[in-house]
Amino acid sequence: MNIYETIIKDLEQGKIGIVATVIERAGSAPRSVGAKMFIGEDGSLYGTVGGGLLESLAYDESMAIMGENIAKTIDISMDSLSVESRDMLCGGRVRILLEPVLPEYLEVYKYIVAIPKLGESSVVITRFGQNDFSKTIIRQDGCVIGSTMDEKEQQYCSFYLRGKEPVLNENIFI
Repeated sequence: MNIYETIIKDLEQGKIGIVATVIERAGSAPRSVGAKMFIGEDGSLYGTVGGGLLESLAYDESMAIMGENIAKTIDISMDSLSVESRDMLCGGRVRILLEPVLPEYLEVYKYIVAIPKLGESSVVITRFGQNDFSKTIIRQDGCVIGSTMDEKEQQYCSFYLRGKEPVLNENIFI
């Protein structure tokens, strides 16, 4: 079961959670950009953002903001000066987005599960920032699922339908 199937199940049961996503990576780090972990309100975990203390920090911060319906980023440095006392010497730095799992995006999560079966290109856009969080999918045919976007923003994000790698542009993760 992938994390989005778990998210759908939890939302349908009235539960909430947080998705932790590696949105930026510099140097040596355990997981690539796009790695995800779901933290359920009951403390359950699905997926991984890197294990060890990195994952523990993401988990602790997720539990601290659970139910607040806010998105937050955390920066974790794993260089020798920052982590010598924490046994986490990868040598890199990661930025993790913690995003609330909200019932209003249930259709977005369902579509994410369906994308591989449909065999069409789509992009998932997560916008975050101070007092700002939204999720949108743009399908190959131009159909938008989730939060609406203005035409300029939709055209910008549609450009990434051809790409295969996650992209971070300020407070937009595609």
